[in-house]
Amino acid sequence: MIRRLTILSALVVIASGAYICFAQEHKVPPATRVDNVAESLHGVTITDPYRWLEDQNSPQTRAWINAQNEYSASVLGSLPFRGRIRERLTQLLKIDTITAPVARGGRYFLYKRRADQNQAAIYVRNGLNGKDELLLDPNTMSADQTTSVQIQDISADGKLMVYGVRQGGEDEVTISLLDVDARKELADRLPRGRIGVSLKPDKTGFYYSRFTNNVGGRVYYHAMGTDPAKDMEVFGKGYGPEVFVGTNVSPDGHYLFLVASRGSAGDKTELYFQDLRINGPIRTIVNDVDAGFSTDIAGDHELERAQSSHSGCRSKRAPARELARNRFRRSVSHNRLLGSRRQDICQLS
Repeated sequence: MIRRLTILSALVVIASGAYICFAQEHKVPPATRVDNVAESLHGVTITDPYRWLEDQNSPQTRAWINAQNEYSASVLGSLPFRGRIRERLTQLLKIDTITAPVARGGRYFLYKRRADQNQAAIYVRNGLNGKDELLLDPNTMSADQTTSVQIQDISADGKLMVYGVRQGGEDEVTISLLDVDARKELADRLPRGRIGVSLKPDKTGFYYSRFTNNVGGRVYYHAMGTDPAKDMEVFGKGYGPEVFVGTNVSPDGHYLFLVASRGSAGDKTELYFQDLRINGPIRTIVNDVDAGFSTDIAGDHELERAQSSHSGCRSKRAPARELARNRFRRSVSHNRLLGSRRQDICQLS
């Protein structure tokens, strides 16, 4: 791996230097039209000079893309050693890949991509020594092989898999459910959107978050075999488009956990839960702390990691993360386990 990275770095340096030399001999890039569109967001005036480029299919945007591509081709096409660089990069990148498996009910679900494939396919293995069997191959779903698939959730017994289908590199997915034993899709489907799914252990339904532009995130519940258009909204009312919401059902099915994260950096995270056994009210874990939180669930305990900065685990200047434990019974008890040290807790298991 180190040798490959060294070779790749050297190729990038050579290509960058050659590009600079040859770019200086060519005309300047095509001019880009500037439209200073100004709007006020939460009291702050934002000026966007390239708003018109957001319409990918407009004649003006397509003409701009074509002009940029033509200019790039005129520069890159005359670079020395370009063929050799392409050949070497192809050797390094066109390799078979396999991911770590997800274990459910004695079955192992994993992604595999052959060197000659553009997209990773989903496989299942029955037992550690079983044969990898193909479940879904996105390479056959579109002529240009830009369609991909992703596992959203798998039931504890490994018999039901929720997966999303993505077209190109867009954020939105279409949600489907697969009967793993029968290799058959169920009738339950969610239309295209930015969606995250969490199954109930008894497989009678699932909770999912959906983010809608200009509206924000909401959490819904879908009962198996019902019309998705009638799914009940569970959480998120009142939040705007600056808030992203997520949901997760505890492994034993006792609790529903809900997360509201403000902004793409998640500088402030709110945590809530609901006792599904009694269909109890949604209750607050924390919503008054300016910190980002991430959680893990174990039985009646929820472990949370808090950080009051989004600088990341690797930053020496970032405030130390705290590790706390909440116990859910009749009430929520909050206990700090670790904290107040200049040391980040990045992961736990």
